[in-house]
Amino acid sequence: MENRITIIEVKNIEEFSEAKNLILEYVIWLSMEGGLEVKAILSSQNFDKEMETLPSTYGNPNGGIFIAKNNGKAVAVAGIKRFSNTDCEVKRMFVQKDSRGLGVGKLLLMNCIEIAKKLNYKIIKLDTADFMNSAIKLYIDNGFVEIPAYRENMHEHARYFELELKS
Repeated sequence: MENRITIIEVKNIEEFSEAKNLILEYVIWLSMEGGLEVKAILSSQNFDKEMETLPSTYGNPNGGIFIAKNNGKAVAVAGIKRFSNTDCEVKRMFVQKDSRGLGVGKLLLMNCIEIAKKLNYKIIKLDTADFMNSAIKLYIDNGFVEIPAYRENMHEHARYFELELKS
């Protein structure tokens, strides 16, 4: 079957539920693939509150969250959320294994960049685990530059990036 990828901006309860399920799958993947102490890391990031407030944390006017669908099935997620009045963050980018290598991550990232511009953010920041080589390459290939830590992260090998948005 041919892959038909579509990106939707999450707007309703059902879509927020799909996004939440993908984010929870991402958390499980992080602990299995990266061997990370995910519970401690996410606790330091107020993850439970983030999941409870998904629509307000990732909805307008603070940001946006996107789901990628492959032939109608939700397979990936990425969001933008407010970090400060001028800066936002890419958060919770995850692509299921079977949909990797199809350009889904890039499509999600482009949507995140576009919504950040529409919301008049000046800079997009993100942090990622050092073992996530494909994600790091995606960020660098799309203009993100590595920066010093801008937030506390319990993962000692986290890497930090930002992209200055041009109007």
